[in-house]
Amino acid sequence: MSAEVQNYQSAGNPCRQCMPLGASWAFKGVKGCIPVLHGSQGCATYIRRYMISHFREPIDIASSSFDETTVIFGGQENLEKAVLNVFNQYRPDIIGIATTCLSETIGDDIDRFVRELKKNQPGLCTLVPVSTPSYQGTQEEGFHRTIYALVKNLAGAGEVHAGEGPALNFFLPMITPADIRWIKDITKAMKGRAVVLPDISETLDGGLWEEYNAIPPGGTDQEEIKSLHLSEASVELGTVLPDDWRPGYWLQKQHGLPNLQAALPLGVDATDHFMKLLEDVLDCPVPPEFMEIRSRLTDAYADAHKYLYGKKVVLFGDTSTVEALYRFTSEIGMNPVFCFTGSPSGILKKAIEKLGTPPVSTTAPLVMEDCDFGDAEGIIEEMNPDMLIGNSKGYKIARKLDIPLLRVGFPIHDRFGASRQRMLGYSGTLNLLDQIVNMLLEKKQSDSDIGYTYI
Repeated sequence: MSAEVQNYQSAGNPCRQCMPLGASWAFKGVKGCIPVLHGSQGCATYIRRYMISHFREPIDIASSSFDETTVIFGGQENLEKAVLNVFNQYRPDIIGIATTCLSETIGDDIDRFVRELKKNQPGLCTLVPVSTPSYQGTQEEGFHRTIYALVKNLAGAGEVHAGEGPALNFFLPMITPADIRWIKDITKAMKGRAVVLPDISETLDGGLWEEYNAIPPGGTDQEEIKSLHLSEASVELGTVLPDDWRPGYWLQKQHGLPNLQAALPLGVDATDHFMKLLEDVLDCPVPPEFMEIRSRLTDAYADAHKYLYGKKVVLFGDTSTVEALYRFTSEIGMNPVFCFTGSPSGILKKAIEKLGTPPVSTTAPLVMEDCDFGDAEGIIEEMNPDMLIGNSKGYKIARKLDIPLLRVGFPIHDRFGASRQRMLGYSGTLNLLDQIVNMLLEKKQSDSDIGYTYI
């Protein structure tokens, strides 16, 4: 099959979102932080709408509100007004400032603006700027650039690491609040303390408030970020990133802090490696209750094998998510035939080439980056897979081609509970395995003229 697609400049249905969205996500994982987008109100409105419909939580994102005059003469005055308004109304601990396509196109020097604002307004809270032009990269790049900016601007200023137990820094891709809670729980169970950046486990999946909070509780404390260099080590989870996206690499280079890398712990093998990493760093064995879940998971692998072996699956979404799903689906005997992402970074192709061809196949999967759903549809139709795994934006293809779609990743706009979706660790893997098997059984049952009740 040919992977060639029509050469055109526009995107019909892109498999990605913009960098300022990723920046907003990262800033929302910092305690007392309000994001400000330096650009038009439409950018902030779009991102609020996207994130609210996924997380189903109130999300405030401010804007410097560009108009025609601002585009001509520059946005410094607008940004100053926006920051002062946010500070006076919310009293945040941090204001995160991310650029958009408008401010980047006219050449606004966001770093200079922030330096002058700090000088002229010494009583302001902490300001962290990051360059995130919407016309480049994806939400993933904006997310990782923002984490890097937070670490580079703040880390090293702290003198004491608050809390009990040896601290581990966790730098994560865009995973769910539920999976972040699992990482914190397993680290605590092994007598350590997880410093997660960003930590959206409460800010974007909180409980019912008894009274209104201008800023949702939770998030990584600014003092924790300042003291990251005092931890035992950093752990970077997910697809290997370029050095200029890697806060763990920066801490290692600037402060000599050990930096460890591991795949997202999805599947038995990847979770085993993650658990071994924790054992080595924290010098503590994995608690028996977690190994009991591993035993149930391996038993479920055996039970599910007859339903999964050789089933063709298409994977799409963020690079870290797709790579983790590729490892997992290959491990359980499925055949991931096509993997695609909207990111043009080149990371996904390298990662999957390194992993190699799935054991059930003699043919390497087709991997496409900077991919549009319009390009992907024809390829998926020709491949005729048994299942799609990815975000809600694949629904139209799934509906048109009558292929089951398991919603994983971001955005999930047409199902409930996205923020509580678990797929990491032995328990999360078991949850995902059950969903995959049941979706395949449901498809077989609904396609049958007989209507089997025992499969």
